[in-house]
Amino acid sequence: MQNDTTGKPGPNAQQPVDQGGKPGQGENHGEGDPEAAARFNKAEQDFVNSPRGQEKIREAGNVRPDEQAQLEEADRTTRSLPTDAASENR
Repeated sequence: MQNDTTGKPGPNAQQPVDQGGKPGQGENHGEGDPEAAARFNKAEQDFVNSPRGQEKIREAGNVRPDEQAQLEEADRTTRSLPTDAASENR
């Protein structure tokens, strides 16, 4: 932001923030950073393919008996809704 009379930055002008690192780093990529997304995707795949991840996948379907009735009721309720109503509640 420039001062109207001198052409120099005014006292309240925001200074550019140094992002550091490599040239081009800190660029705005819209909805997200493709490099961060790639790191996340790799970490997620590494976890899924790890012994711990495989164990969690096997355990995913295990539901406590007290939760089973609630899950079945929620499933019946959502299946009975019109298709467009389900998307409106998001």
